Amino acid sequence: MAVSMCSPSISNRNKPKSKSRFPASRSNAERSRWHSHLSRATLAFCLALQFAAPASADDPWNPFAERDRRTGSARQPRTPQPDTSAPGEYLAPMTPNARAADPGILPGGTPYGASPASPYDSRPGTYQPPDPTGRWGGAPGAGAAATPVIERGELSPVMRDTGQPPPRTAPQPSPITPPPNTGDTAPSAPALSGAWAGLDASTAEQLLAPLRLPPASPAMSDLLARFLIAPLADPRLELVRTATLWRSGVALSQPPSANLADAATGSDGSAVLATLLLTKIDLAAGRDQDACARIKTAVSDNPDAMPASLRGEAVVIAGYCAIAAGKPEAGALAAQLARDSGDNRPFTLALLEAITAGGQPGVPLTHRTSLIDGLLTFRLKDLDPAILKQVISNADPGLLGFLAGNSRLPGHLALLAAERAATRNVISPARLAEIYRTKGQSTGPATSDRDASPAAERAALFVAAERNPAQFQKTRDIRALLDSALRDRLYHPVAVALTPIVAAIPPAQEISWFSETAIEALAAGGDYQTARKWVEFARPFTQGAGNLDHWHLLLDIGDAGLPPGERGRGFQALEVVMARGRFDAVALHRLVTVLDALDYNVPIPIWNLASRTEQPQTGHLPETGILSALKKTSENGQPLATTLFALRTLASEGTSATHLLGLGEAIRALKRAGLESDARRLAFEALFADWPRTVGR
Repeated sequence: MAVSMCSPSISNRNKPKSKSRFPASRSNAERSRWHSHLSRATLAFCLALQFAAPASADDPWNPFAERDRRTGSARQPRTPQPDTSAPGEYLAPMTPNARAADPGILPGGTPYGASPASPYDSRPGTYQPPDPTGRWGGAPGAGAAATPVIERGELSPVMRDTGQPPPRTAPQPSPITPPPNTGDTAPSAPALSGAWAGLDASTAEQLLAPLRLPPASPAMSDLLARFLIAPLADPRLELVRTATLWRSGVALSQPPSANLADAATGSDGSAVLATLLLTKIDLAAGRDQDACARIKTAVSDNPDAMPASLRGEAVVIAGYCAIAAGKPEAGALAAQLARDSGDNRPFTLALLEAITAGGQPGVPLTHRTSLIDGLLTFRLKDLDPAILKQVISNADPGLLGFLAGNSRLPGHLALLAAERAATRNVISPARLAEIYRTKGQSTGPATSDRDASPAAERAALFVAAERNPAQFQKTRDIRALLDSALRDRLYHPVAVALTPIVAAIPPAQEISWFSETAIEALAAGGDYQTARKWVEFARPFTQGAGNLDHWHLLLDIGDAGLPPGERGRGFQALEVVMARGRFDAVALHRLVTVLDALDYNVPIPIWNLASRTEQPQTGHLPETGILSALKKTSENGQPLATTLFALRTLASEGTSATHLLGLGEAIRALKRAGLESDARRLAFEALFADWPRTVGR
């Protein structure tokens, strides 16, 4: 009865209606008053039943109690355990199995505690993004089941607004399919062993076509170059490999492989492409006779077989060959033929016509300049240095590799080309050091071109730092060179070029101010062991806010050769730095992302500090399917395919413009594919620019 009275869910609609207990003579007021008293009595009775139960405020309502009583296995309430963790205690590594079992493993509801170990569900075709706020399942860390599963499918391409109505149906992009695992490689195998296994020419072209080459990341640029060193037996793959090297600006001083020559013997479009590529390689290496004989055959023997998109370029190269043979009048004819063939490079055609007329091109430079533009510029009569500087400033990687340190350039322009090539990762820092060494001896800081003088000053400072026997003056020259390089966005290649010089300087009290500069240069160049010596040396001279012990952690991240038992140094010093506010929110979340990707035991205070700020959601994310393909190829042990998908994941501007999700997945994938050294270099690179320096720096 009590239940039927107190529960609104139970209805008496099946009972027959009874007559009223009130006589008809009773007034309506009396009936209303009686119902009011009855309602109050019923409410009091229900409340008495509720509070008569043997429950307390500390015992939460358990909807499974009745089921447990029926089964005779009532659950015992869990007793909260006191937190006995000491300050600075480390969490266990966040392995995928641990995360799948307990997504709330991280304390404090951090942005990382709610996310699964990987943004991939065990089911194919699904993607689970990290939940930084917990808004999809209650509090952060509430469990993996609370995270919604998002269906992954190919999206229609976003079309540029051209002012015209959109088409009725948008074409679907071709899906990104990872290459099959042939079983030739494994994650523990050497990185270059069977690297191209499972990749055919069309897949490699599809992955390489959208990439900026060379990559903006020095770590990824070096990694890709290692895969492209050795020739390949497949002529089509060899064409892809060599074309990638050319797009990267690699100077090919050796004759091309026989397989590439075989690719040029066919009659299809790829054969014409191989012919043009061989011709440009020969021209860059100074083998003009071989190059011109090849292009003459391609243009004259079977011109109809040449694709229209390549015909104009072939005519321009043939025109250059005629000019180089002593026929400048051929320039104007070649320009007209190239224009009729659809060549739309006005500056290039103006160069051909200017050589015939004996003047200067009258058309402004509005496009990227290539190798043929540089070669034609050198053929101008009374070459204007201003035009040459414009050509260098707009040069593509192939032309930069040709011009860097070129003896035909004036000293300050050769240095300008070399620095631009080093900034674009076209030449190595060691090559930049050679050019500094050569040009710095003959070119003083004062030049006729005021804009080029910083390059000449840097070359002079490099030579002085290398030759000066006095440590105090040597360190001042190094610091001045790095400051100048930082202003012109040359810091990384210059710091790496200086690494051998800095490594030869023994720590001394009179140059203790130089300690952090030495650590930076040595770390950038990968000499982590010598950098650690400077950190230890600087401790007595850098107390309080100027302590440099937090550099131990960054050196730890970059050093793949450090024994596992020695990892984790620098966390306590880093916590002190963070407590002083010397880590902004973006840098802090990037640090946590990198540490998590490398399976570090991250201290609880760092997680808690990161959880107080919102995780950044800006940066480049790859198109649909890239992240899943990246994960699959890394699990299959395919290092080259993993590298290409990682390059598609990273922003073309580098790690600083990459979304944290993509950055973490790229590092994990490289490490999983057996490329831990490269994964650590990429992680170091992502943190180096924003790593806290001492006050006043």
